[in-house]
Amino acid sequence: GKNVILKNIYFENNKFDLKAESKAELKSLIDFLTINPTISIDIQGFTDNVGEDQINQCLSENRAKTVYKYLVDNGIKVVRLKFTGLGETKPIADNSAESGKATNRRTEFVIIGL
Repeated sequence: GKNVILKNIYFENNKFDLKAESKAELKSLIDFLTINPTISIDIQGFTDNVGEDQINQCLSENRAKTVYKYLVDNGIKVVRLKFTGLGETKPIADNSAESGKATNRRTEFVIIGL
C-alpha cells in the first residue's frame, strides 16, 4: 500500500507524451512486474499547482494513462493495472519554489493486489 515514486518519468510541459529518457525507468517497472506476476498496481499521476485545477486533473490522468498504456503495450496484462489522476491534490513539496513544483510533478505507483 506504500506509494513508490517513479523518479525518471518525463513529459513535455503541459503534455502527456512520454519523453524517450523515461524508457529506462519504465523497463525497470516492467521487469519488476514480470518477476512478480501476481502483483497489481495503480499508476498515479500528479501535477504542481500551476494552472487551473480541472486542467491539472485531466493532465495528471492522461499522464498516468500514458504510463499504463506503455506497460500494456510491453506485455503487462490490463487486469494487473489501474491508473488514477490526482492533479495537484497531494503535493509532497512546497509549490512556491520551482524545485518543489518539479517534485510535485510526478508519477507514482501503489501495489493494490498481490
